[in-house]
Amino acid sequence: MKLKSIDTLGDWNPQLIREIKGNCTPNNLLIAGAISVVGQVLFYMILQSQLPLSSSEAKVFHKYCTGNITYEGLRECILDNVDNFIINWQFWWLNLFVSLSALGIFTLIVGGTYLLINDLCAEQRRGTLDFLLLSPQSPQVILIGKLLGVPILLYFVAFLAIPLHLKAGLAAKVPLQLIVGFYATLIAGCVFFYSAALLFSLVCSSLATSAWVGSGGVLLFLWMTSVSPPTGTLADWLFLFSPNQIIPYLSAATHLTFYPGLSMPALNAWQWFYLPLGTNVMSLVGAIVLNYSLWTYWLWQALQRRFPNPRKTLLSKRKSYGLVACFEVVILGFATVSIQGIPAPEKLLYNFQFILVFNLMMFLALIVSMTPSRQVVQDWARYRNQSFLDKKSWRLSLVKDLMWGERSPAILAILFNLAIASFILSPWILFNLRNSNKSLALFSLLISSNFILICATTSQLIVLRIIQKTGFWVAIMLSTITILPAIILNLINRYYLNENLTLWLFTPYAWVTINSVSQASILLAILVQWAILGLCILQMLNDIKKAGESTYKALFT
Repeated sequence: MKLKSIDTLGDWNPQLIREIKGNCTPNNLLIAGAISVVGQVLFYMILQSQLPLSSSEAKVFHKYCTGNITYEGLRECILDNVDNFIINWQFWWLNLFVSLSALGIFTLIVGGTYLLINDLCAEQRRGTLDFLLLSPQSPQVILIGKLLGVPILLYFVAFLAIPLHLKAGLAAKVPLQLIVGFYATLIAGCVFFYSAALLFSLVCSSLATSAWVGSGGVLLFLWMTSVSPPTGTLADWLFLFSPNQIIPYLSAATHLTFYPGLSMPALNAWQWFYLPLGTNVMSLVGAIVLNYSLWTYWLWQALQRRFPNPRKTLLSKRKSYGLVACFEVVILGFATVSIQGIPAPEKLLYNFQFILVFNLMMFLALIVSMTPSRQVVQDWARYRNQSFLDKKSWRLSLVKDLMWGERSPAILAILFNLAIASFILSPWILFNLRNSNKSLALFSLLISSNFILICATTSQLIVLRIIQKTGFWVAIMLSTITILPAIILNLINRYYLNENLTLWLFTPYAWVTINSVSQASILLAILVQWAILGLCILQMLNDIKKAGESTYKALFT
């Protein structure tokens, strides 16, 4: 019966069987089980050691006692009939439950991220990944096998901790359905972060410390979202990527909110088009799981495209249009907030600035994901030169090729994505912001879009002119022109207050100063951006033409 089950599992996913055989050796299982059991015992003993001890003092105060509360948040310890302190065991079990929950989140997500990145990078260095691609397995089956099999020892460690975790939660009077909701959130978070880890390892496999960089970034994000509360702005959308946000709701369900160390959930922090997502734990669980599911879907679109063919871009032009539309609708919903049911214009303007920043980061990632390599563009240019003999066909198919083609430059596709974003954002600006802010917001959106187009054109120029490590140089260029100007202008403004404000208009952060400059300066900045963009496009077309002519002549000769 056991062999039959293994055969069935192997027929469904041979890669999973390969990972299980490689990781689940008796020694590994014994070590993982010992780590889980010893860790649980240590946690239990540490919390036991925090219980108050009998003392000769007149009064003893402790957080686990049940007497009157003091100004320091501690409670007076009361003796029972046999001279033992009366302990609030519900609060003690709740602390154990919360500690195990937080430890489980960090262990599963950070540890699994490290293992997946390290494993896939090691496979690429050894060349065994190419061997897997030659097998009859589909890329999706291989990646699912990696996702389920590589962190399987972590799954085993977490599985052994479930009984104590459930015992602690139920003893703390946390409803069972809330504990199940926490498990659902944690599973969805693991799938999302593990998918991101797989994609990161495919892109940054050449980086020797990629596993430490990836897992360190995830650790920093989880730590920041656990120590800082939601702010009620668009930035709170990022908090939906952290399972830590469920823990305060679990604590609040025990009705022990008057005890020290328990954080209350931010019930009104999350709104999506005025829909309150954080009023109760189940609505928040649903929002977090849906958010994870949406972006996991897009991660897998990139994984299934890039894994079998490293020469392909991470995202096709056709898929990018849907991604941008989803992104804009999601962030726009979180930017639309109200205070006690009444729209807040000032907060909406503040959130619009967040929208521009989020859009900038998303489009920079889109540029890196969609810019084709030098060889691909050369092949496309050679094909266009060959089809130039039929001028009518060449003209009719050029725009279609630039919009949907796999090998053509992505400039026109980026422009169309910016048009999609502007089409979604413009009505929101016109109907939500004050009349005095509408034109300035539209100008800020236009300046930011121009800057993104310049970045896209410059990235393609770098790819066409630099042969080795093009991704590294593109990343350096994009980081430099987006971060360095802001640092320099901040330093200048520190010593020369209210001077050189016009220079901000030539950065993607024009909203910083657009209220303080004249409309003539704004129009001048837009014209300068268009001039720079035109020169970059002409130079890019010239480079593409030369590349196509050289390859076509070489092939013809």
